[in-house]
Amino acid sequence: TGTARGKSFSRWFVLYNLGLAGTLAAMTVRGILQVFSSDMSGLNHIAGLFHTILGTSLVWFFVLLRKACHEDSKDGANLPDSAPLNTRRG
Repeated sequence: TGTARGKSFSRWFVLYNLGLAGTLAAMTVRGILQVFSSDMSGLNHIAGLFHTILGTSLVWFFVLLRKACHEDSKDGANLPDSAPLNTRRG
């Protein structure tokens, strides 16, 4: 249903943005620390955790996309018969 799909998408959107922002922040801090020759030993693990969240959310997006495509095809949301796929004449 549309409501369930909307809730799933909202959850995915939050998780994806959390992973993206966390990955970017951790990599930025890591780069700054590397320039100043400092070291924070746990930062690589934090960046890896956010990277895993980001990858998981991308897989989840494709699952949601597949479900949406299958629901649309069951509802008959196909191209109309008057829209030819091949417009070559002759």
